[in-house]
Amino acid sequence: MLGLKLRDEFLGAHMPGTAIALRTSDNQGAAQKSPDYILSITYPTADVQTALKAISAKNSGRPIVLMGDRGRGKSHIMAVMHHGIQSLEVVSRGSRLGKQGRQRRAEKCRNAQRLCADL
Repeated sequence: MLGLKLRDEFLGAHMPGTAIALRTSDNQGAAQKSPDYILSITYPTADVQTALKAISAKNSGRPIVLMGDRGRGKSHIMAVMHHGIQSLEVVSRGSRLGKQGRQRRAEKCRNAQRLCADL
């Protein structure tokens, strides 16, 4: 068993909107929240892991295209990618990468950090 648990907001009688805004005027956007919070609501799916690989230095300078219908997690993945660049150690630890994986990611993300500084 994975031990997954629904968050409180999904256990109530009415389901709230789940749209993710990356930046908001009240600083509550997904890119403005702590990486620990974003990781606490993120399951490391193959899509999330692929997105984190896409921001590596090896892929530096290449466009990243996220495709999918509304509600498929594109903004959520963009938030994880943002935190992967801005807070590499936290995201590496949260995405269950081992020490060797963190070192490789740190090396690969140096160029991506420069490219994505404006996120």
